[in-house]
Amino acid sequence: MISKEVMFVTFIHNSLAMRIFLDATTISPVQSGTGAYTRNLLQSLPHVSGAEHVYAAVGPETGKFLSLPEKTTLLNKHCSPHRVLNHQLIGNRDRIPADLAIFPNYFMPLFWEIPSAVTVHDLSFLSHPHYYSFKMRQWYRRRIRHSVDKASLFLTVSEASARQINRHLGVPYDRILVHPPCWLESKPIVPHEQRSKTLLYLGNMEPKKNILTLIEAFNRSGLTQYCLELVGKLHAGGSWARAFRHLADASDRVTWTGYLSDDEVKRRLSEAFGFINLSHIEGFGLPHAEALSCGTPCLISHDAAMQEVSGGRSLVTDPDDTAQIAGQMRALAEYDFDKAREHAAEMWERFSRKKYMESLEKITNRLTSENAPLFPGFGAGRPNKTTAVLATASYAAVFGEPLSVSKMYLAFPLPVTAEREVRNEAARLAKQYPGLVSMRRGQFHILQPDAVSNIRKLDGQKVHSLVRRRHQLLLRLLGRVPLIRAVYYSGGTAHQTSLYDKPDLDLFIVTRKNSVWISYLIIRLLSMMMLRKDSCCSNYLVDEHAQEIFWQRDYYTAFQLLFLKQVFRKPGTRHIRQCNPWIRQFFPNAPVTYNTAENTHESENKSAGTKSLISGLVFAANLAVMRLFAKKWEMNGRKNRSGGLMWDAFRIKLHSNDHRPWVYRIYDHILQNTLSRIRSSNRENVRKVSGSW
Repeated sequence: MISKEVMFVTFIHNSLAMRIFLDATTISPVQSGTGAYTRNLLQSLPHVSGAEHVYAAVGPETGKFLSLPEKTTLLNKHCSPHRVLNHQLIGNRDRIPADLAIFPNYFMPLFWEIPSAVTVHDLSFLSHPHYYSFKMRQWYRRRIRHSVDKASLFLTVSEASARQINRHLGVPYDRILVHPPCWLESKPIVPHEQRSKTLLYLGNMEPKKNILTLIEAFNRSGLTQYCLELVGKLHAGGSWARAFRHLADASDRVTWTGYLSDDEVKRRLSEAFGFINLSHIEGFGLPHAEALSCGTPCLISHDAAMQEVSGGRSLVTDPDDTAQIAGQMRALAEYDFDKAREHAAEMWERFSRKKYMESLEKITNRLTSENAPLFPGFGAGRPNKTTAVLATASYAAVFGEPLSVSKMYLAFPLPVTAEREVRNEAARLAKQYPGLVSMRRGQFHILQPDAVSNIRKLDGQKVHSLVRRRHQLLLRLLGRVPLIRAVYYSGGTAHQTSLYDKPDLDLFIVTRKNSVWISYLIIRLLSMMMLRKDSCCSNYLVDEHAQEIFWQRDYYTAFQLLFLKQVFRKPGTRHIRQCNPWIRQFFPNAPVTYNTAENTHESENKSAGTKSLISGLVFAANLAVMRLFAKKWEMNGRKNRSGGLMWDAFRIKLHSNDHRPWVYRIYDHILQNTLSRIRSSNRENVRKVSGSW
């Protein structure tokens, strides 16, 4: 049998875990550079330290050919990548319970409030606009501006691209993180005498890749014993496509193979005599890096990103100078293969699997850096009983309140067999340090010399009763609103504290599916009609289908959910604690299992088509109300994920106290000050005993 102590350590470990969402819709059987980049992410993210689960949105065919690591769930989307981003993921309508998200294809969905990283591979539509249509340029500019406004972090694959992001989009460097798109594994190097007399290009056939100049330069190079092989799909039309086909067909020494499988591409890269890429713009150049790792000599344009990746290991040419390119092709044919072998070993070291994983760790750490400490004041380790009692009471002391021993037992961070263990330790501390802590009528209180009030003189239960009666009509009206499924007392109202200076109701509200913002608007209107605008505080509102609080799975949130007091809960609505079993990761003595007899949702007799239509209309209205409130709050300087405020399409958190920086500072001050005073008292007692001898 596993002991409670072992279970507690396991809970501590699991509470650090994070759930990651990845937009993997760019992965397809015909793999592009962005698709390869995304596939590497999908294969690696489940192995990042602390990763609990990875949710990946994929295209209709992805699951048929993709091998998945453990801890991965595919969310199938039967449409194009851009349609998924712009419609299927808007407002996180699938309620994906992720702690962070990565979007590898430039954009992120509208109304997406999970901390996210967006990858921008290059900004060629801004730096080289003549390669794109006016419509495409305008679309990319508009959508990427949304990414600039909403993304927590910008990812890119080279320092050159980072400079473009800073220059063209105005994103500061502290929001940009450069990480490699792949890792390069060591492999046997094919000797030069066994290689084919082939110069290879790998990539799309499109104008910005400078293919026409490449063919012309090869025809002028005089390399009659060599052939030029072009591998990739045609990604252009019109006059350029006709010119490309004409040039490719005009020479017997130029071959266009079209798209090839990954295994075939790797074989040709390792057996080619040289690799050439004369692109005008690249974000990284995956084929170029792969060729170097195969010991294949490379000729590249003076594009900044490719030169950065090469690190001086490739021949470089002006992509617009045909004569210079032809000369460099002749030099490529005579390249020293011993030097190319050395370059391969250097690339294996520079782009190793270990460094790739370290880079992913940086990404996840940056996106989760604002999370609250696991156990404020004493970290993730298991404290002793004395520290545990003081740390638990310190939370109540932040608000100048005592904490009952019965509540302390439920919120105790150590597994204990009975409440008396906690009571005995609290009583011992009160007896041994009477000037530091007190114990009266089962209430444990940390005495602070600088506190406004050490012990409340008013009867909290009596004040709470008065406040509740004052709002009785409002609570009755909330119960009659069809969109509201459950109401709980939370915060100071649940603890019958903090009612002296501001006698309002702190409520935790559960709403019907897709209507959390509509319900919030109704509550505001009801409060205003009853002249109760500032006295009914909706600390949390959550959708009944999104009751898991995954934003901040921390001590403060667990404490709040543990002590909610139910006002009413309509049939078919799950209790909030049933949806948040992670509470026990912080409080192993907490009883969070409830009767599940009512754990069924109300059946509806409408047809599936009608339900889908109505649900879509309600969701659209919900997003519209969300946008109005979000704009108003941001105009007033109240930003999402700032000062304890948080919201998305299905959850609204307006209870800011628990996660404000001042709470952390006061909490730590109270706990550390109390521990210091106890240590000082112990040293004084030792000196007195020594003096008596």
